[in-house]
Amino acid sequence: MKQGLIGASFAAAFAIACAVTYAAGPAQAQKAKDTIRFSTSESIKLLDPFFFTHFEAAPIYRTMYENLVGYDARHHKFVGILAKSWTSPEPGVYEFELRDDVLFSNGDKFDADDVVYFINFAIDPKTRIHNKPRYLWAKSAEKLGPYKVRITVAKPTPKDLLDVGAYTWGENSKVHKALGENNESYGRNPIGTGPYKVIEMESNKAIVMTPNEKFKPGGDGVSARVKRLEAVYIPDQQVQMAQLMTGGIDIMRDPTPDQVSELSKNPNLAVSSVGSHNMIYLQYDQANRAGNKALSDVRVRKALTMAINRDEMIQHIAAGGTSAKRLDSMCFDDMLACEATPVAPYKFDPAAAKKLLAEAGYASGLEIELASRQPSKDAAVAVAGYWNAVGVKTSVQLMTIVTLDKARADGKLQTYIGERPLTTSDASHVTEIFFLDPRRDYWQDKQMVDWANEGYTIFDAPKRAQHYKKIFDRINEEAMMLPIHTLPSVYIHTKDVKIFPNPLVDYDTMISDFGWK
Repeated sequence: MKQGLIGASFAAAFAIACAVTYAAGPAQAQKAKDTIRFSTSESIKLLDPFFFTHFEAAPIYRTMYENLVGYDARHHKFVGILAKSWTSPEPGVYEFELRDDVLFSNGDKFDADDVVYFINFAIDPKTRIHNKPRYLWAKSAEKLGPYKVRITVAKPTPKDLLDVGAYTWGENSKVHKALGENNESYGRNPIGTGPYKVIEMESNKAIVMTPNEKFKPGGDGVSARVKRLEAVYIPDQQVQMAQLMTGGIDIMRDPTPDQVSELSKNPNLAVSSVGSHNMIYLQYDQANRAGNKALSDVRVRKALTMAINRDEMIQHIAAGGTSAKRLDSMCFDDMLACEATPVAPYKFDPAAAKKLLAEAGYASGLEIELASRQPSKDAAVAVAGYWNAVGVKTSVQLMTIVTLDKARADGKLQTYIGERPLTTSDASHVTEIFFLDPRRDYWQDKQMVDWANEGYTIFDAPKRAQHYKKIFDRINEEAMMLPIHTLPSVYIHTKDVKIFPNPLVDYDTMISDFGWK
């Protein structure tokens, strides 16, 4: 957070840029080749939402694998993508007429068999997939004809079509089925219906994509904008900066405000900021799963919350700087049932934080582990600094997505700060992730579980909003979590690159949105 340190980091990046020779040509040459190269901070091991949902992989696999329907947030309506129409003959039952002109990138025809296979695959008790609870909205899927399916939900809820839109993926059932028990490998040789296809995939190097010549646009109307996209794995952000300045890549995502300030002085670079349903948040192990009993005391959690200056974090750390907004809720107000304003989190007050720690029996301090990942490292270091300032000795543990998933499921996280994309535009998505998934439930609060389940039964929109307000109020009042700020997608890129608006929403970016001015 100190200006001198940030300045030194930038100087180091510039030195790297000057010292290293790269094979890639300048930006103009890449435009002539119609190739856009963008960096990723973590290795993308798979392109398959059933097994790997890392936020840097999502813009790729969500472009490759189309959904049955999409939600047009600008006009507040659903549009068909792989489905051309649908009806609901009775509550909880949906019949979809599928498009008959869709081909996978390998030439196979998309049809009802693909939809039925993957829904039943996801809900099969024997299937082990990432975030499985998110797929259990479905009870069954059956084929009614070559291009007609019936999907029955486990229990009718107000967000049924949002679930269909978020968790039905256009993957190839013939190829997937042939892999047998090795079906996880599908994500290393992905085949989808979307505008791009993968032609090379080396998770520790790069993923190369070209237009899917079999593609025909659906309701979102997006086609491939360039002839070649390359996702280049560069774990060190300073090296990403150096590559951008020397023409090694064309797009870098989520720089710090100081990096934006410095790099935007370069006449060959530009900055684009896109809203998102992604946030930086902090969670506490209220249930004492990880063995630090201090966190079961609400006074300690309040104190830790009050020690954090969220406004300062936005100013100095948040990607996009002024584009990032402070959050007072674990929900975005443009999501369904998130319209009511919740009780705000406890305000920054380090003196009051020290007093609460003393009242809780920790006047001489305590020790806490704070887990995070590389993309949220700066936020983790900042929070550790705030906690150390009030007498809480904090050790930051940086994890990969794989080690984090295991540590979370094993109950090893005392506290965690990181990014959280909300991929379903409904308040219930938050409660489903944190309170109804045993791997992620670090609170074990019966009231929250009951309220989360009750939310699925309320169909009246104003009543739903008030119901979820109770939930988000309790999160803040009990200091279970702390929403810190929105995480807009901020890109520094060569001046000829353009980040196009997403066709359906204002808060999302896919790789199909990368193009030229």
